[in-house]
Parts: sequence; C-alpha cells; structure tokens
Amino acid sequence: MNTAEIYSICLEKLKEFMLSCRATDAVLGISGGIDSAVVAVLCKEALGASHVHGVLMAGPYTSDESLSDACELIAHLGIDIIDFPIKEQYRVSMEQYKAAT
Repeated sequence: MNTAEIYSICLEKLKEFMLSCRATDAVLGISGGIDSAVVAVLCKEALGASHVHGVLMAGPYTSDESLSDACELIAHLGIDIIDFPIKEQYRVSMEQYKAAT
C-alpha cells in the first residue's frame, strides 16, 4: 500500500466517523508539528475549511519557529484560528503544584 492509498483510507474513515457522530465541525490543536499538520489537512479535506477550527495554545516553551509554522499552516489551509495563549495558566498551575507538594 502506498502513501496515497493510506491517505485516502484515513480520509474516508474520518468522513465516516464524523458522519456517524453527526459532527459538522472539528476543533483541533495546531502546534506547528507534523502530527497536527496532517490532522488539519485531513479535517479540511473531510469537512471543508470553514468547518475546521485550529486552536493555537502557545505556552512558555513554545518556540517562535513552532508558532510561525502553525500560522503558516493555518493561512495555507484557510482554516479558522482561535488564539488561546496558556502562559499565564501554566504559571498559575505551576505555583499551585509547588504549593501542594
């Protein structure tokens, strides 16, 4: 089985799954990595760009390169972006963890 066949099967199964759930939209984390890029492409193909919502959750360890890659992917695919930085939530969580231990 070649890559195109695998992609086609994944796309068909995703469409079947979304239909079985009666889901019309997908919300997914976009990190700038290959895994989220593949999922974003599959979702766009399966649902259409207007039904895919990418969430960008930059934290204290998110590199500028990852942010740039994520934004480039989102622009290229024409999907919706939800920018939800988590630096402050991370800081508060770490303070709570340290206080509890």
